Amino acid sequence: MTHIEIEGKGGITRDLKCSTDLYDRIREEFQGRLLFEHAGRPYSRISTTNRIKQLAERTIGKAVTAHMIRHYRGTVLSDKYGISKAASELGHKNIRNTKQYYDHSALDEDEFLESL
Repeated sequence: MTHIEIEGKGGITRDLKCSTDLYDRIREEFQGRLLFEHAGRPYSRISTTNRIKQLAERTIGKAVTAHMIRHYRGTVLSDKYGISKAASELGHKNIRNTKQYYDHSALDEDEFLESL
């Protein structure tokens, strides 16, 4: 497991966990460039959202947003590990926010994609 420090919404720094294999593949593919950059600068939130949608449409034929991916991940975390772990991993300061959105049964991957 590799930890990557990212700057999230509101300028808050977060620790992102990913497999070492994925991290190595990203480093090899982007060779020092930012994962989401244009002309050497980071994409805006809107540009990042549009890029994710384009990549999803090209690879799975459906428009997917970063928010949809986050919601799916939050649901899986909540169902598998509990609401407290989901809140921590999602960076929620108040567990009530997590309960509001993720206190329900998880969709499996096929159900998630079908719901898009």
